Amino acid sequence: MPTPPHPARPVSRFSRYALAGYALLIVYASLYPFSGWRWQGLLPFDFVLAPLPRYITVSDLLINVGGYLPLGYLLARTLPARWPRGVSWLAASVLASALSFSMESTQAFLPMRVSSNLDWLTNTLGGVLGASICVWLLPRLRLAALLRLWRERWFAPHVGYGLLLLALWPVALLWPAAVLFGTGQIGPTLLQPALDTDTWRVLSAWFVNSGLRLSDFTPISALRQTGVTASMLVGSVLLLTALLRPGAPRLRLALALTLTGLLAVSLS
Repeated sequence: MPTPPHPARPVSRFSRYALAGYALLIVYASLYPFSGWRWQGLLPFDFVLAPLPRYITVSDLLINVGGYLPLGYLLARTLPARWPRGVSWLAASVLASALSFSMESTQAFLPMRVSSNLDWLTNTLGGVLGASICVWLLPRLRLAALLRLWRERWFAPHVGYGLLLLALWPVALLWPAAVLFGTGQIGPTLLQPALDTDTWRVLSAWFVNSGLRLSDFTPISALRQTGVTASMLVGSVLLLTALLRPGAPRLRLALALTLTGLLAVSLS
């Protein structure tokens, strides 16, 4: 007697949006600062057969694996539900590895970035682990049902996009900032192309004549740093509390969010 097929995994629009947003975040982190593009005499794929880096740190390995683990999970989560589990796992793993390979290859044209076969391998490992968690681990341990139960018990309905925004906050903190919990300091980044490239030479002269030079961005005082830190933390906690149901453990969840942010800062 044939065995009944596995029940179809529901694919939500939220998962697709989360995948698109996370993939764009990886592209941004991999190709930043998006300036100085030029041919450096190396083929884009030379890094594959290059020797491993001489200096390897555990934090870099963890960041590479952890950065692609959610990608592998989201890829497996958004693939067609009618696909067998093995096919979904393999496809998600290959797609995650392909994205990492394309990012490392593109970095060959950026003087400030170094293509690395170790980064590609650890990113691929993260994608494989993420796909394995989605396809094999969660259904076997029934963790998905437990997480869904916690979400329904603690969080209000239709707050998926708010949770996604909240989850992106620790990810944004992985980028080093001058202020604790400081994100959104994009002024110098927006002015840099106008000040450095020949294409915007006229606009650059206008910025300089107006006194808007990058050297004018002086470090902020300790009082302002404290204000920025408090504002970012309070804003994140307020967003969390706005998503919760009455009776949810607000203090414990706020503390968990704060500790997650501190962990992300320590890894930056």
